[in-house]
Amino acid sequence: MTIPTSNSEPLPELVWISNERDGLPHLAEFTAANPRIIQHRFVGKRLSGDERYLVWRNCDRTIREWWQANRDLVKSSHVVFMEWDVVCNVPLETLIQPAEGLLCSDVLTPEKDFESWYWFKSELPKLPPEMQPTACGVAPLAVLQFSRNALDLICEARFDELYALDRYCELRTSSILGYLGVPVRASEGLKNLDWKPQPYPWLGRGIFHPVKKS
Repeated sequence: MTIPTSNSEPLPELVWISNERDGLPHLAEFTAANPRIIQHRFVGKRLSGDERYLVWRNCDRTIREWWQANRDLVKSSHVVFMEWDVVCNVPLETLIQPAEGLLCSDVLTPEKDFESWYWFKSELPKLPPEMQPTACGVAPLAVLQFSRNALDLICEARFDELYALDRYCELRTSSILGYLGVPVRASEGLKNLDWKPQPYPWLGRGIFHPVKKS
């Protein structure tokens, strides 16, 4: 799915991460608020049980694989990846400004978050030893803005083996970029993203996650 724009303003392009089961329930609201943003969509297979859990753990593979296959379709200098259950009812450029590297809602580090973020305890030892000193997490993965350079770097063949392994998505890609010296930063505009479900009728104006019935 691509929604074209005729405006030359350097807006980011958007990639929705969705699947056959859940669809894009908040697409109309995003498009109404962002009529000039080009939208793309990745549609994953309908899975259940252990397969679905494995895909959820490794959701950053989707970002990498989509970019490897579609980077020539993208004309903007920055790309936003957004999960299917994100509500965004305001212009995206008021929330996230173009920046080199990776922007997210929150950056976690072992120095300040080791005890509170489970994935450092379980996953940090599984990263290559050379990446562990500069490892960081992004939470949640729901909305991430990458510069083209950052996406190109994580797609390099030297990281194929690491992406083939089962590694938690919110730690792996950001830790690769940290290892490479690429900025990984939090954006104030994304502070309303969380892992706890939010009731749709009570939302205001802005960007929110996750917004779903279950």
